Amino acid sequence: MVLKLELPLLTLELGPPLFVLCIQRGIVPEFFEQILPLLLILWHGEIFPLTFHSLRALLGHFHLNSFLHSEHPQPLRNHLNPPSHGPEDPLEQAGISLRNVGLTYRPRRKEPFEAVRDISLDIHDRELFAIVGPTGCGKTSLLLLISGILTPTTGEIRIRGGSVAEARARTEFGFIFQDPVLLPWRTALGNVRLPLEVTGYDAARRDARCHELLAFVHLERFADAMPHELSGGMKQRVAIVRALAHNPSILLMDEPFAALDEITKRRLHLEFLDVWQREQKTAVLITHDLYEAIFLADRVAVMTPNPGRIKEVLLVDLPRPRTLEMREGDAFLRQARAVRQILEG
Repeated sequence: MVLKLELPLLTLELGPPLFVLCIQRGIVPEFFEQILPLLLILWHGEIFPLTFHSLRALLGHFHLNSFLHSEHPQPLRNHLNPPSHGPEDPLEQAGISLRNVGLTYRPRRKEPFEAVRDISLDIHDRELFAIVGPTGCGKTSLLLLISGILTPTTGEIRIRGGSVAEARARTEFGFIFQDPVLLPWRTALGNVRLPLEVTGYDAARRDARCHELLAFVHLERFADAMPHELSGGMKQRVAIVRALAHNPSILLMDEPFAALDEITKRRLHLEFLDVWQREQKTAVLITHDLYEAIFLADRVAVMTPNPGRIKEVLLVDLPRPRTLEMREGDAFLRQARAVRQILEG
């Protein structure tokens, strides 16, 4: 049995074991943290796996607190028409542009907390852009801002010259998180197919698209396997291709390899790069692992401690396709030292 709860802003799909959710006037029961991996938010046609970390970020946001506590909830996203820009405005040129973006959380009955301050970035189309920084510097908040799940307190974010709301309406974003957040009552194929069902993808082509993606990450023969029958690396590969299934142009990745052992992680790095280059996506990677950032990315941004700001952006001078042997080379190690010195400086 699968239960779907349809709310004004989201749909929750729950499967066995079923739990009773008592969300009333913003009161979240303690066991909510334990069942979050079973939840997948289908938010305006987009797939957003909800982890406890991201829930805490969302609960700290003023608009969500208003939604939970108000008789007349406010939307989580800004639907106002964006300000116009001239043809020479740099906001019109990059794939993802942030100008003087800041975010301050305003939780009820607590002091405001400034998460990020004065962030200005241009991320190019089809670029793999990594962001590293110390714990609590606002990396995940920045990712949620780019996606439109959080609204900047100051500044502006543009996606290919348009608003974030317009990009969300076109289902431009795919999310990959540290926890694969696979629905335990669906097979691997069923999990990959989920965003296609939500976005109205041609029913006759859904399974073909999913089988193609699973085959590309060497999981075609596990299409009918349940999540508990898959290894950690297999689950994450399913999560990666699920994010790609509805063909978003932008991948937002919050430490997607952090929970894997080193051998599995390195193998999955190569598989992800193969998929990324094949699908030609713009990707933003949040990671604590500076070696991972350098190996995967075209450029690496280093953030300061809270409130998070961009300290420096470095170009990764390594050819593609990347190979594991590069990790032992002088060029790789030199760039790793440069990033470390900026982080520690």
